[in-house]
Amino acid sequence: MQPKTRPIQRFAQAVSKCSAEAAVYGQCIVADYNSVHKDKCAKEFLKLKDCYLVRNRALITSHSTISVDTPSHSSKQAMAKGGR
Repeated sequence: MQPKTRPIQRFAQAVSKCSAEAAVYGQCIVADYNSVHKDKCAKEFLKLKDCYLVRNRALITSHSTISVDTPSHSSKQAMAKGGR
């Protein structure tokens, strides 16, 4: 079984795949940083957010392999005989 990935690790991995979108968003903010206001770079932010969500979803599905422990043949026989 793989060790559980912490959310901050998934976030870092996902964001690292979105450097182009992050750069565009950052350039938009820095272009006129004295006049930053809500929704100033909404289009660029939404592209960055979408990139992150897609990458994060891919990381979650690639790490969510569930292993199910099934009793071995010998333990099934022991349980059938009343053993534990």
